[in-house]
Amino acid sequence: MNYLNERNELVLAALDSVPLDRMRLTKTLFLVWHLNGRKTDFPFPFRPYLYGPFSNEIYHTLDGLQREGLVAPEPDVDVRWARLYLTAKGEKQVSTLSVDSDTRQSINTIARWASEQSFDNVLRYVYSEAPDFATKSIVRDRL
Repeated sequence: MNYLNERNELVLAALDSVPLDRMRLTKTLFLVWHLNGRKTDFPFPFRPYLYGPFSNEIYHTLDGLQREGLVAPEPDVDVRWARLYLTAKGEKQVSTLSVDSDTRQSINTIARWASEQSFDNVLRYVYSEAPDFATKSIVRDRL
């Protein structure tokens, strides 16, 4: 079965840039969508949640990619904070991605930035860019 669809391809493209934990991956994909005009055909629907923009579909996609052996979390780390890596099988799949070069560049830039930032700095930036997605945040007041 070819498990690669648009959702899978975007997640693989992000993890090809740099290993990311679930939060930074979610915020990376959110920023790609937001900074490129919030197009309605983006495969991940986002909603305001406890730590800003959230898409349950990203978690489902990650679970599927892990089952397929394309992505693996770093060992011995709480699953919420573990960075996710491409496996050797995942690295082979990256060469077949159909994500356009502009989107790949955007993902790469944002993913690398997010990987270098603290949790609070990522949220601060996301909330400043998209305050409508900070409305349910449990940490907005302390940032």
